[in-house]
Amino acid sequence: MDKTVRIYHLRGTHSPYVLSRDGLRDTNATRQDTTAGHFYAIREMFDELRAKGLYDSSLIILTADHGSNHFAEYPCLLIKEPFNSEPYRENHSAVSLFDLAIYLSEFAGTKLSNQQYGEPIQSIQENSERVRHFFRSATKNNKQVTIEYITSGFAGDKDSLIEAQTYYDTKGADTPYYLGTILDFTADATGNRYIVDGKWSCTDWRTYLLSDRGKMQFPIANLPKDGNLHLWFDVNNYADGLDFSISANGKVVYENRTGKELVSSDIDFTFPVSYIENDRLLILDFQFKNVTKELLSDKKVKASGLISFKYMAIDKQK
Repeated sequence: MDKTVRIYHLRGTHSPYVLSRDGLRDTNATRQDTTAGHFYAIREMFDELRAKGLYDSSLIILTADHGSNHFAEYPCLLIKEPFNSEPYRENHSAVSLFDLAIYLSEFAGTKLSNQQYGEPIQSIQENSERVRHFFRSATKNNKQVTIEYITSGFAGDKDSLIEAQTYYDTKGADTPYYLGTILDFTADATGNRYIVDGKWSCTDWRTYLLSDRGKMQFPIANLPKDGNLHLWFDVNNYADGLDFSISANGKVVYENRTGKELVSSDIDFTFPVSYIENDRLLILDFQFKNVTKELLSDKKVKASGLISFKYMAIDKQK
């Protein structure tokens, strides 16, 4: 049988928690139930591999894109090597996901030559001191940055992380925008350079607004002389029931309320090109109504924002 690589992406213990301990849908499940439910499904996968005679010869890795500590710098890493029948044991080697990439490439018969941050996992001595690198997408002054941390301590100890360097997006809000270009508000954050006001924060997969006002501006390079512009945001939000509006160059062009219906429908509207003056600068103002200081100080809001965006695009209405 030819060698194959299979990747199974489980949703993990992200809310809402709707998985029971026996792997069934349960809207009353807890975080612990959902975690156990995922491992129930994993055990069933293992049983299927054993039934097909493939378990012993397989390399199996359970890991995650992030953990849940502080900067989410502490993901799980479980490895079962081919033809290894040893019982489960813990290893306290100071490793990182950079090491995992090298390990996988060498297992596949190729050596990564451009990886400066990692070593093969099997070559790292247990309990040895070792500097590891950790890169985190973040926001400073509304601009997307990547912060490099180093640590020689325990991965779950946030106090051992030392901020080594910050990498900035050098482009600003004066970058010409071409109609139809999809902007990213996730870790790549090509859209964040157009944010000019308000308190925003970027995580790996979205950028969210933490204040009752926010502003973006887009110098449109290929603005048509007439007609309508169509604007679309792929939106995720967690603060339900908040009325808000969006104005284009001072004119209200969209009104809605945050909640599940908004998430399923996205933000999608059109407005006349005539709203934009000769300078070709589109200014979008986001305004939330009746937002209290108590709401903005809520930890849930600080973790997810009043509203959050993943992607957007502006195009000429056909």
